[in-house]
Amino acid sequence: MAAGVDQNMEVFTPFRVFMPSQQQWVFDWIFRSCIPTLMGPEILERTMVVLTDGNKQMCGAFDNVQEAFHPNARHTLCMCHLVNKGIERLKCRLRRQDKKRVNDLVHTFKTSVFTLFQLGGVESLQEFAMSREALDEWLTNLQ
Repeated sequence: MAAGVDQNMEVFTPFRVFMPSQQQWVFDWIFRSCIPTLMGPEILERTMVVLTDGNKQMCGAFDNVQEAFHPNARHTLCMCHLVNKGIERLKCRLRRQDKKRVNDLVHTFKTSVFTLFQLGGVESLQEFAMSREALDEWLTNLQ
């Protein structure tokens, strides 16, 4: 499913794609053929951000056509997918902990990660690096 945000910050769905599989050729076909045909060059040129999940085939397919079809777009990963995958890894490391402690740790993890990406959360690359280092240390020291 593709989603867009208009000049009034309203979200809309320009198209949906039925995918026969999540193989590389399918994502390549979508990014190289379907999207350019459905959207047209003017809209693709005005696209500023393309969000994907962490699927390697999807990311690779987009990266292969970005310069040709999305020259002004930044490719970023979806925060929801990043945080949820992180939480899955965190819960695996904490299986033997009591449920309240796990919920508290998950809350701390979510709060830490989301503050890195919200307005006013991180002001500079140096501040991001410090926050990331602190989060990595916290995750490393979980027992």
